Amino acid sequence: MRYEGPVPHLVSGLKDGGRLGLAPVLADLIVDHTPRPAGTALVPIPLSAGREARRGFNQSQALAAALAERWDASVCDVLQRTGPERSQRGAGVAARVEHVRGVFTVRRGIELPPSVCLVDDVHTTGATLASAAQALWLCGVRKITARSFARALRRG
Repeated sequence: MRYEGPVPHLVSGLKDGGRLGLAPVLADLIVDHTPRPAGTALVPIPLSAGREARRGFNQSQALAAALAERWDASVCDVLQRTGPERSQRGAGVAARVEHVRGVFTVRRGIELPPSVCLVDDVHTTGATLASAAQALWLCGVRKITARSFARALRRG
C-alpha cells in the first residue's frame, strides 16, 4: 500500500497505539496484494530491546505471525538489533542508511533456513531491509525477499 491516506493511521494505530488487532488486517491486505514467498520462513525486523520493552511488542513480529497463519509459513526470529537505538522517523536517506548500518546480527544457535522473507511494517528507503538482509547473507542465507505493509514513496 502507498504510505498515504488512511495507511499511516493504520500503521500508527498498530505501532504507536498498541492496537495489535490491526496486525491481521494489515496481513490480509498484504496477502491480497502480493504473492506468497515460495518456501521461505518469515523473519520479522527486530526492534531495539529498549523500544520493544517500552512498546510492549514488536509490530513486525505481530505482522509476521499474522502472515504466517495466512500463508501456512513459519516465523523464524533469528535477527537481533545490537546497534544504538535511533528512530528512523523524519530522517533523510543518508541518515537512515547510517542509523542501521551493521545494527543487525543473527542469533547464535538457531539453524537458518536457506531462504527467508523479511517482514516489516513500512518500507521507506530500504535501508533497514538491506541491513537486515546483509546480516542474513553473511550467515549463509542466499535467497532473501521482503514484504512490507506500506511503501513510502518519495515526492518529485
